[in-house]
Amino acid sequence: MSTSWRWAWSKLQPQTNPQNLSAIWHHVVDVIALNTLEHEDRAGTQIISWAIPGQKEREVTKTIMGFIGYALGSAEMMLAESNRDHSARGAELRRKAEKSIDSFVRIPMAPPSGEGFFHKSGEFATSQGGYKIDHELFLRCFTDDMKSLMRAYEDEQRAGRMHADWIVWIRQFADWLLAQENPNGGFIRSWMPRTAKVTSASPTGSFMVVPFYAQLYRITGEQKYLDVAIRTAEFAWNQGQNVGRFVGGTIDNPDVIDKEAATISLEGYLALHDITKDARWLERAKAAAAMAETWMYIWNVPMPDDSPADKLQWKRGVPTTGMQLIATGHSLIDAYMAFDVASFAKLYRLTGDPHYREVASILLHNTKAGIQLPERDLGLRGPGWQQEHYCFSLPRGVGRHQFWLPWVSVSQLRGMKDLITQDPELYRELSALHGAQPPTSADQR
Repeated sequence: MSTSWRWAWSKLQPQTNPQNLSAIWHHVVDVIALNTLEHEDRAGTQIISWAIPGQKEREVTKTIMGFIGYALGSAEMMLAESNRDHSARGAELRRKAEKSIDSFVRIPMAPPSGEGFFHKSGEFATSQGGYKIDHELFLRCFTDDMKSLMRAYEDEQRAGRMHADWIVWIRQFADWLLAQENPNGGFIRSWMPRTAKVTSASPTGSFMVVPFYAQLYRITGEQKYLDVAIRTAEFAWNQGQNVGRFVGGTIDNPDVIDKEAATISLEGYLALHDITKDARWLERAKAAAAMAETWMYIWNVPMPDDSPADKLQWKRGVPTTGMQLIATGHSLIDAYMAFDVASFAKLYRLTGDPHYREVASILLHNTKAGIQLPERDLGLRGPGWQQEHYCFSLPRGVGRHQFWLPWVSVSQLRGMKDLITQDPELYRELSALHGAQPPTSADQR
């Protein structure tokens, strides 16, 4: 697979589409803050909002962890910006972020009562369910966003601010989940709130717990968390990843092959390599990366000449290189792998292979081509806005909807933030392709 893909890469020679990362950072944070709603003692980033102007806002709103909701990831990014913006704007970002986190850590986690809550009623909510309708909870929602909260915890700790209650809450879930491990290894995909009745026993998404437990081990030093991370990584590898089958990442698709299974596995294998220095994890990370990048478009798909410009959601002339298919079963594309800039950058540093640097550069810049900026009007609500997905096959140039979801913004910011934290020198090199000064690690401190 890797040989074929790299042959295509050498023939098509995909190019970086430089973006003003400093401006994007500022405007995207503001979009997150605008969508972080408050009611009484609760706050959280709403799960869905129109990306285009003139639409009626929803009366019933909810805020959810992980996957599409990323409420804690939103809080992480607002805190990161507050650490570099010492104005009233930064103070307001911090207030909203801390209130959001405080709202989530009140949700019981052993067993979990919900993935989030409705803003007005305060009742617990799930990502896929409606108002007052029980729906299953998904493993991914918790592991995704508890990683966000752990990153925020470490950022705050470096700044001299302690939040022990955040880790206590995460450990409630981690210890409960540990007791749910299957006797032969792996973890279930979904269960019902409060009762923990299993709704999908499929273990294909077990890889999701690997970076989660590895991160918790790094913070707590407790061996049981590293042990389960290693045990589950071996399980996932032997259940099909060893033959290139990365399955079960996207919760709103059936349990199918998708790119997010590969990217989260890449994150997990790199985390274990960081901790253990065992070369097998690096080799498995390279295998996951090889599969993940094959979901990318590495040529510029022309938009239809006979479509009115105002009807095209992906505008003519905007490079499509670097956007990615989502999952098997449909042909929609998104910019999800903006999340994964730092993973490919780390592979570049570990292996010296310049191909990984090229991928990191494209994921850092090209994934942002659909973000509106003051000098780039895409028909969206304003600077920093981006719709969730499009289609480059049929119907070409439009998506199924024009909504913004929190993950869209969090993916863009996390890719930047992770690389700034991990490799500020490389971030400066890659961001300088545009010439604008990006936020630096010193700014964030």
